Formats: sequence, C-alpha cells, structure tokens
Amino acid sequence: THGTKEPFVIKSAGEYEIAGVFVNGFSTRVTRDGEEYMANSYVFNFDGMRVVYLGQIQEPLKPEQKEIIDEVDILFVPVGGDGESLNPYDAAKLATGLEPKIVIPIDHNEKTLPVFMKEMGGEAVQAVDKLTIKKKDIADKLGEVVLIEEI
Repeated sequence: THGTKEPFVIKSAGEYEIAGVFVNGFSTRVTRDGEEYMANSYVFNFDGMRVVYLGQIQEPLKPEQKEIIDEVDILFVPVGGDGESLNPYDAAKLATGLEPKIVIPIDHNEKTLPVFMKEMGGEAVQAVDKLTIKKKDIADKLGEVVLIEEI
C-alpha cells in the first residue's frame, strides 16, 4: 500500500486498464531446473507511448506474441543468458527485430551486458541513475540503448 491507496497488481496474462494505463500481458513457456512454467511479459500503453517489458523468455517470440507487442517505443529486454532467459546475442536480435526507439537491457551480468551492448552498437553508453522519457523526446530515435544503473 501507499498511504491509503491499494496497488493494482497484475499477476497473469490478459488485458487490463487502470487510471488511463492500458496493459496487455502474454505468457511464455520457461524451463527452470527441469520444470516448465509460464512467465509473463507486458505491453503498457500510456501518455501516447508503448512500453514493452519482456519477462523471462527463452526462445524467439511467436507471431501472436509479436502481434500483441506491435509497435514499440521503449523495450525492456532480459539479456541474462543464464539459461532462464535469452543469451545476449538472441536478445540483441530480438530487440533489433522489434525496432524500438529505446532499448533498456535488464537481468544482465558482467559477462552478458558487454556482449549485448556490442551487438547493439552501444559499447560506449554510460549508465544513468534516473530516466525520464516523454513521447516528443523519442520521436526521432531508433534502437538507442539506455543503460540504467543498478541500485
């Protein structure tokens, strides 16, 4: 909770709307320690922008998942390569194929991040500790990598 407000929690795939934010979630199959389960990814629409948060994905997106994603302004993509998510090469290929304006790598480590950054052409990108984005700021961007400093 935040004061007297109760958070709106989304725990599964589906379509949601809360306070002018539209969310569409889809599931992907993930295998961990020999067990298969479903992981969720989400597309958020607000302030005229589409933000895609890819959760744990281990394989390329299916056509119906790409259809849900459609156009992307900001893409959060896991680059862990730990067997639970795409390796950095496949993550870069996926990110490039979705043609986002901004790419934000997540779930990375000291080995996978440099590989992903090189594949994306962003080796010299400096991490930022805060990111504020407005639609007008990203209108002319394509595939720009933004690295957010870990807390």
